Amino acid sequence: ETLPDVSFRAKRPIPATFLSAIGDTLIKDMQYELQSFFQRGAGDTYFSGKMLTKLGRIALVAEEVTELCGKGLSREYKVACDNTTIPTRQEMDATIDHLESSVEIWINGSAETPFIYDDAWGGLVSCGCYFNGEGCDNEVPNCPAFSDQGLDFGNGFYNDQHFHYGYHIYAASIVAHFRPEWGKKYWEQVLLLVRSIANPSREDNAFPLYRHKDWYQGSSWASGVPRPPYLNGKNQESSSEAIAAYEAVALFGKVMEEIWNSEREVSKASIAKEVKEVGQVMTATELRSVSKYWHVKQNNPAERIYPEEYTGNVVGILWQSMFQFGTWL
Repeated sequence: ETLPDVSFRAKRPIPATFLSAIGDTLIKDMQYELQSFFQRGAGDTYFSGKMLTKLGRIALVAEEVTELCGKGLSREYKVACDNTTIPTRQEMDATIDHLESSVEIWINGSAETPFIYDDAWGGLVSCGCYFNGEGCDNEVPNCPAFSDQGLDFGNGFYNDQHFHYGYHIYAASIVAHFRPEWGKKYWEQVLLLVRSIANPSREDNAFPLYRHKDWYQGSSWASGVPRPPYLNGKNQESSSEAIAAYEAVALFGKVMEEIWNSEREVSKASIAKEVKEVGQVMTATELRSVSKYWHVKQNNPAERIYPEEYTGNVVGILWQSMFQFGTWL
């Protein structure tokens, strides 16, 4: 089976009929600004990551529109582009500047809610933030994430970390795509996030192998090390975010492999290639498992794995010992 290719773009280009509307919307979207506290690295890793990914996607769409309207065009695209507002170089630079600084703050050691290495379980954990509306009431070394299981969706207890860090890795890969020098500078820092959720090496004693991944089942378990453990075992709700996290790993590896190859850095290019391939395998197995366990084949009895009494078309939360039609509140 061929591993899925990964790309920042869909296989088909933006249809010409949509270009004008997208161009008008882009001009507004490129003014998007993260909340000031996230720009200082204060707050949680989940929602900050989602917002970084949003800003990164805006930059990628702007790049695609600009390229579509800047090369040899069919008549259909030429007419559409003549009626489309194209982002200027200054607007693109401003958006990427904002993305770069907002990604960097979390990994350059100056975040108000920094990542801390936990040598008990071997992983990167957010210090945690008791948010007061403008910032955090706590600061290092007072890190409530190690004791408050409800903080940041349980990040300090390794809950949902592949969701959280997948967003940050994805945003970092976009910055590296636009600014290779930045990618080279923060290569090791982003790798720490990758290693915390997708470490493939038994020789890496700082992180466990594939923290959330269940290779027998193919999918992941989002729950970490809650105390006390859930009676139903481990679980995962957001299968889509698990897929996106591992795709982000593959994309970061792909971008950095190209960068290191261009610099003739053979050793680093080899590591980046491994990161890409690990991400591809983890994405492929997650996709297949999600199709089997989360997507219920009601109209195909041969592929059904759940009793007829279960009438839902999807599983909301998959546990080790049960499945349910519902989500976390």
